[in-house]
Amino acid sequence: IHFFGNMSDDDDLFGDVLDIESKMYDKGYTEGVETGKKLGREESTRIGYQKGFELLSEVGVYQGYVETIETLLKANKLDLKNPEKIEQALENLSKTLNSVDFSDPTNEDLRNKILLLRSRVKLLRTKIGVKKPWATDDQSF
Repeated sequence: IHFFGNMSDDDDLFGDVLDIESKMYDKGYTEGVETGKKLGREESTRIGYQKGFELLSEVGVYQGYVETIETLLKANKLDLKNPEKIEQALENLSKTLNSVDFSDPTNEDLRNKILLLRSRVKLLRTKIGVKKPWATDDQSF
């Protein structure tokens, strides 16, 4: 008398159970990878927009700063010891501002231009005699 039937039937039953477990594991893994990729793209897009906005805002502040200093220089509203050096620093800052290209955010040159802008703004502020730090003084790229 055989209570468990034919042994080959039992082997097939356990093999089917193991096969189902393996298929479910593979399916869960694949779904997890796809979900991770989707969430990663969404998060990186959000961070990219945020950082891009911050950089464009910073460059906009610098552009406004240049225009303000130019206006004050033309109107002789600044009491300066050496206006020629300030005009040169202003011209260098202006040229750098005009050379920033945001079309390819992966370009390493963009990072270098932003760092150069920051240093040129600090130099101009020093030449004018501005001592109060800006919020951008302690930023890292």
